[in-house]
Amino acid sequence: MQKNSRPTVALLEPATLTGLLEATGQTIQSLAARIVQPGGVPLHRTALSAIINRGIWPATTSQQRIEQQLVAALVDFGATPLDAHEAVTALTDAPAVATAIAPASSKTRPAPPLLLPRKEMLNESTRTHFRLFRDPFVDEINEADDIFQSPDIRYVFTAMYQTARTGGFLAVIGESGAGKTTLRRMLEDKIARGKEPITIIKPRAIDKARLTASMICDAIVGDMSKETPKRTVEAKARQIERLLSGSANANGKHVVLIEEAHDLTIKSLKELKRFWELESGFRKLLSIILVGQPELHNNLNVRINWEAREVINRCEIATLRPLDTHLEAYLAHKFARRGDIKLDAVFEKSAYDAMRAKLTVRTQGMSVPTSYVHPLMVNNVATRAMNLAAELGMPKVTADVVSKV
Repeated sequence: MQKNSRPTVALLEPATLTGLLEATGQTIQSLAARIVQPGGVPLHRTALSAIINRGIWPATTSQQRIEQQLVAALVDFGATPLDAHEAVTALTDAPAVATAIAPASSKTRPAPPLLLPRKEMLNESTRTHFRLFRDPFVDEINEADDIFQSPDIRYVFTAMYQTARTGGFLAVIGESGAGKTTLRRMLEDKIARGKEPITIIKPRAIDKARLTASMICDAIVGDMSKETPKRTVEAKARQIERLLSGSANANGKHVVLIEEAHDLTIKSLKELKRFWELESGFRKLLSIILVGQPELHNNLNVRINWEAREVINRCEIATLRPLDTHLEAYLAHKFARRGDIKLDAVFEKSAYDAMRAKLTVRTQGMSVPTSYVHPLMVNNVATRAMNLAAELGMPKVTADVVSKV
């Protein structure tokens, strides 16, 4: 984030967002352009006006993320951090006249789940039509060999495994349905089958936005021993350092794995660095793996969250990319594992490009389309297309059938 050369402006009266914009010579348009939504889409001016004037927050981006970026932009324009924080807090405290809604502007990126096919079961008549004894997309992963591994998936899994074995701080980022949970299960399975002395510590807090250092301490104690966690944070810190050091002296390794990490607060991210810094001699006592959706990219963007730079600059990122060119191989793998019938007996070759097109979102104002060719979405499209083809009495799924689901 480039610093503005404008002198710092401090207001004598209680700070408001519109007052700060006037004092710094900026506009709602220039401020909206600094607010980045998922996918890199700037917030539209009308959406920011709805926040300021009516207390309506967009549904496509978390309120906390918008607040953080508003403060950073106002400071960049020349406002003092105190005034910027006060002005944004005033927006939050203002009574809303409606629940959060997506802005009406055509330039605002719509919520992808509303555009993409929902999950559907493969009908019994469809299975009969295609001579399938079992649904390729239900309970399809029961062992490691059931998992399709593209080069990207292998790379991300290797990064997770090496982090657990040798230490490090890693963020695994992928869309909903990209296979993040599957990778976690692969990691647990590989460690268990290899009988490796690695303890995976998983904080069980359902709402990761409420995860605290104390709760992480409790998770370490609970997953590594039968001891009762101490009462104070200071006592907990000494307790986990003793447990981790004792285990490390016996060649044990430990990794804290946090799923849904995109919900972590900046405070929690900063606290994780303190855990990662625990060491015995030259040995790190804890590795950390964060697993989350693309919003985690923003949390780990040092330009947005400068105050968390200590942890952001130490965290490696591994991204689960869409299947795209591996779509055919993925589907062939699913059908081969069931062994009933080959993929080519169900899908025409033209259907694959139609599926890619179906799962690609082109948003006005973005030069690069967003691909959602991830396992879950591919399963959903394939199932719905097979059901429709069977209903129409077609021998195979065609591109035209895919376009209609």
